Amino acid sequence: MPLEEETTKRPVWQASTLNALALGHFDATCTAFEALRHGDVGLGSFEGLGGEMVVLNGVAYNGAPDGTARLVAQYEPVSFCMMAPFDHYAPVFLSGPVDSVDGLVAVLEQRREVTKGRNALHSCIATGTVSHLRVRSVDRFSRPYPRLSDATEGQHVFERERIDGTIVGFRVPGYLSGVGLPGWHFHFIDEHRRFGGHVIAFGQASLACQITRHDAYELSLPEDRSFSELSLASDLVEETLRAEGMTPPRTR
Repeated sequence: MPLEEETTKRPVWQASTLNALALGHFDATCTAFEALRHGDVGLGSFEGLGGEMVVLNGVAYNGAPDGTARLVAQYEPVSFCMMAPFDHYAPVFLSGPVDSVDGLVAVLEQRREVTKGRNALHSCIATGTVSHLRVRSVDRFSRPYPRLSDATEGQHVFERERIDGTIVGFRVPGYLSGVGLPGWHFHFIDEHRRFGGHVIAFGQASLACQITRHDAYELSLPEDRSFSELSLASDLVEETLRAEGMTPPRTR
């Protein structure tokens, strides 16, 4: 792809598939270094899980199982991730007072309509103060790996009151179900980069938001034998939504 076209389309680069993760494929697909070559915002998980990856401004963090956040070393293996170049010159808009994840989704969906990108992928950055935040992280597992739904049964949930930070999100359209998880998916990192995880819920928040439309999608598949033996055609959306603590998105 020519550089000019790649810059315009701002491709989302994804390592592995959501169904593979749901079935317990937690082996490495790439390293953090390789992932960071493809964008400056991102979400993901690590080999064996062991936390929640969030990438902001080209820096990768792990929302660890103890609730702390730490920098991710370049050599660390990543099992699944979505990365993209963010348009930091995109218009900033205020969420207004939203009091839930669904409220933020509604605001982002209104803005997404403005981009005329109904079938495109989107990412967002939302920065501000959240009155009450609940995030989760998961333990690191060894082979044989459990399914994701079983792994998250023992998830660690952390709550903070009046915390400043940034929510990084990706939206996958419904036709990519199985490869990705339809709807919006959010991770959080606090302003001091010491606390983070997968967003479960939050209370009232006023957020400065930006959204980027992505018109290209690149998929890098694992090359190991365990991946090649998976049956990936199953409909695992509902199971994965439960594992992620999310509600089904509207089909659009």
